[in-house]
Amino acid sequence: MMEVDEPSTEQNDVQQIRIRPNRILLNPNFDKYILSTQHIPLFKKIFDQKVQVDEPSNAQWSRHELKLFNLINPLVLDLYHSGSSISSFIFLNNDKNVVRLCYNYDNLTFNECQSITLNPPLINPEKTSENSLPVSFLIGSEKFIFVCNGHGNLSLYKLDINGLTEEWTMIAGFTLKEDSYELQEGCNDTGVPFILGDVRKVNDTRFELALLSVYKQSEEHRKGGSVFANAIYWISLEILDTCKVVHSRCYHTAGNLEFVTFSTAGDEIIILTAKEPQIVFDSNNEIKSKDVNVKEKSAPIYTWSQSHDEITITFNLNALTAKDDIKVTFQINHISVANKDLKLLEGNLFGEIVPDECTWTIQKINDNTAIHSLLEITLHKKVPTAWLHLVPTDQHGEETINGEAVDVKPLHDQVAPTSVNPDQLEEVDEDNDEVNFLFWINDMKQGVVRMANLSFHKLIFVQQFHPNKPLDICIREDVDGVVYSLDNTNESKLEHYLTLDAFGYIQAGKSSRRFSTCAPDGSYSAIVDGRNHAYIYLKASTVSDTELRNTKTRKAVPTIARQQVVSLASFDPEYSSSLRNSNIIFTAAREKVFFLATNWAIYACHVN
Repeated sequence: MMEVDEPSTEQNDVQQIRIRPNRILLNPNFDKYILSTQHIPLFKKIFDQKVQVDEPSNAQWSRHELKLFNLINPLVLDLYHSGSSISSFIFLNNDKNVVRLCYNYDNLTFNECQSITLNPPLINPEKTSENSLPVSFLIGSEKFIFVCNGHGNLSLYKLDINGLTEEWTMIAGFTLKEDSYELQEGCNDTGVPFILGDVRKVNDTRFELALLSVYKQSEEHRKGGSVFANAIYWISLEILDTCKVVHSRCYHTAGNLEFVTFSTAGDEIIILTAKEPQIVFDSNNEIKSKDVNVKEKSAPIYTWSQSHDEITITFNLNALTAKDDIKVTFQINHISVANKDLKLLEGNLFGEIVPDECTWTIQKINDNTAIHSLLEITLHKKVPTAWLHLVPTDQHGEETINGEAVDVKPLHDQVAPTSVNPDQLEEVDEDNDEVNFLFWINDMKQGVVRMANLSFHKLIFVQQFHPNKPLDICIREDVDGVVYSLDNTNESKLEHYLTLDAFGYIQAGKSSRRFSTCAPDGSYSAIVDGRNHAYIYLKASTVSDTELRNTKTRKAVPTIARQQVVSLASFDPEYSSSLRNSNIIFTAAREKVFFLATNWAIYACHVN
């Protein structure tokens, strides 16, 4: 009889987070958007100096480096100094000055661009090397802002706003040195280029900061994969009379990195990437081995292998076993395998299966030394995609490829990686072979405590709607766009709180799209081309003035969903001038106003 070791708590404490839409929030009767001829009020402001937009150098060709450029917005919406009647933006102009620009909803005007006085000035903002990254800003609170110059230097400024005068005073500066995982005080030298990923204000004196960089892997760690990988630095800062680093950690992830954000409490970092991040440095604690509390590794109880749409599990039973002794139960996300009273495998599966199409067989094996039984189980995946684990909470199996055990899963590397920006995909209803997982990493445990598989879902956009809160994600569910909050970490599933009707289908059909987003309240969603056009989809509203009927069914239509098209060229003749750059570099969706910007002008579109 087989002996089964008790699973390690250290290894099995990963909670699987389900991603399922709330059916109550879906509208199965949604028909279509009707193109509206209603005029959209549009207001324009020409910048005094163009917005600084940095492009990758010829040496920055990897998707990891290009992704860092893509994660930086040339303009930053200041959520702390924006409200129901004003939106405030910060950007760096071509003169290397930091500028604030505000739009007032009540009088429908942009104010004059106000140059911010930095004391001392921004350190080395020029792109001085082929590995430099763009300047990035993170607004930590009403009083503090973090600035990275793209050369490995981090500056913390304290804001002082007095009417139209604004001054930033630097209270600390740090450098991320080569061959070091910690920030060193001072900004006199250049260091490892990085960008700012996210910041969380824990209290008045404690901030959590995420820095993102790219490094080259050694041949030993590559194992046939990309030469590049991402480093994620989790920095804890204490700000009293001075600012000091109180805790530093570094995680490496070899897969495609989509974003990093913090939980509301700041005790967990949330990472969307293709492969599980591995901790390589912790300034305050010894790095916990993955083999802690695990008994000396014994032979696996079962092996499993996978194809694109099936999984095969094999149990080599020690003794001859009757078919009636075996009990196998399949559920959509759960499996149970028992030999009489002995549980061989039980737990929630990594992905979902089709229970009616799953099978098992048992056969007698005579290998000239003993007679035993071979139990083989075939699972049919509900969605054809790679699985990172079979049952994440079980440690008694081993994945094999071509009969050989693997530590790194080549099948996962064969899957086509996500492009630099999911908004630049040009196939309608393309096969979603992207492997992406959400990992929640706890500060105390150093490792992953929760995980959600997004490989079955098309990521449409990522957006921060509220200050000091995690990013929200919009993914495609059937034809809709469904917005999930990452803020409910105590639940077993993500909270679906907004539905964008038919947005998933529409977005897939816009081949020239560059940006996709929605208003924080879901009142409208938008898709923006690289040039000229923005397509705005307003949530269905009640028809009050005139009774409308469906032309086919003749049934009364109580609500109408409208589509509005913004053409900058039609509104602004100057936009089409050969002297102007027509590329749209920034968008922001607020409850009342949708903003579009080129490097020389910004437009406010009143959609509600």
